Amino acid sequence: MLRWMLITALVLPASIRAETLIFSEYSYLRHLGSVEEVPVYRVVTDALARVGYDYEVRFAPVKRAIYQADSGGSDGLLFQPYRLKEQYPNLVRVEYQLFSTSIYLYADNKPRAYDICKQRIGMLSGYEQIAIQLSDMFNCDKPIQPFYAKYLHQLNNMMQGGRLDWISAPEALEQYLSAQRQTPLYRLEESDINISIYMYLSARNHHLAKPIAQALEQTYHELGITSDKFPFSNYPERK
Repeated sequence: MLRWMLITALVLPASIRAETLIFSEYSYLRHLGSVEEVPVYRVVTDALARVGYDYEVRFAPVKRAIYQADSGGSDGLLFQPYRLKEQYPNLVRVEYQLFSTSIYLYADNKPRAYDICKQRIGMLSGYEQIAIQLSDMFNCDKPIQPFYAKYLHQLNNMMQGGRLDWISAPEALEQYLSAQRQTPLYRLEESDINISIYMYLSARNHHLAKPIAQALEQTYHELGITSDKFPFSNYPERK
């Protein structure tokens, strides 16, 4: 299991930095880049420092990452969809949106014709809700039954080998997908599913949800930015 230490950008006295929060996160999110390259990591670092915490991210396959947070094996999850709480009531959502992002269908080149309801779609484990939304979006007579995989490169290899017609993936990982390929990647614009991303805490940390939400709001406000599509913009200087 990979382990990534993220050190607070704000230097605080040791007496204030009381402890380190351990967040579980999906393995494929390590492909987003380092803390210096991904602005939203730096916002989280800043906001948690306001309430006296450092944090670490421990990457794991999707279901294991969620199980660790839901069972109290970690302190929470960093970047999860708003509706995750419907499936895992033990998790406590921090009620301030970190960012919004889009999930698209990707294919080898531009297909001449396609019927999404009848084609082979691959997606990462944990994306069950996306499959339901795609079925509704394309008015399928019966629910889409995708192939689920733990890792994005598995899906990429399957599509390049002709075993999948489409991959469902976050826009943030499009560059990573493209870099692993010999052929151009086609994005189906009409498959856009926009999701709001939030931080979640394990039940034992429920008391931190409100102060962290307030700290996130203060951080965004001071920076003069909104959380819409924020991961893909530059991190501005403080005012």
